[in-house]
Amino acid sequence: MNIINEPIRVFMRILNADKTLATGIAGNITVEVYNPLLVLALAPGAVEIGATAVYYADFTPDALGAWLVTLDCSIPPCFSFQVFDVDEDIIEALRGFTAQAY
Repeated sequence: MNIINEPIRVFMRILNADKTLATGIAGNITVEVYNPLLVLALAPGAVEIGATAVYYADFTPDALGAWLVTLDCSIPPCFSFQVFDVDEDIIEALRGFTAQAY
């Protein structure tokens, strides 16, 4: 659940072609955040956590709806995307859940 005007952190682990950790490549990663109208809203930089090949970027949605985040790197070649649904508050976010009997 993501709430409007609350920060969201996006994570991505990147491996080389031989499955070793791709560390130290934050400068090769392009992060783009698109608002619910699919307009590029911002392009935050990626940050690596230590030398783990786990990278993250932060953004704060300022509108309701689905936010698209793309992460693209040139070396090694990689691409990932995530969609974050943003609601007005926690109550609205919880209304999207329904009970299911199994």
